[in-house]
Amino acid sequence: MDCIETAQPINLKYSNEECSVFVATPECLIASKLTRNDPKDIWDIGAVMKGMKMCRPQSGKLRQGMIEKYLIRADKGEIIGRLNEIKKQIIKE
Repeated sequence: MDCIETAQPINLKYSNEECSVFVATPECLIASKLTRNDPKDIWDIGAVMKGMKMCRPQSGKLRQGMIEKYLIRADKGEIIGRLNEIKKQIIKE
């Protein structure tokens, strides 16, 4: 699965020790949350988008094509429009 293969390593301090963990890319996280249809997941998507915009205003752009690819592979291509609705709502805030 692409989400596992493209996961990014981050280093954390946990219980006074350094720990390296792998985290899914924002595109994988968003695609996963879009497939669930839970209001909290929509809030989470917004938080990921806002966080990317704040931390990396120039380079932190989502690769929407990747999100669409993940949704299509999960037979959820019909919900691509929801992502655009969420993006419009976040731009208003």
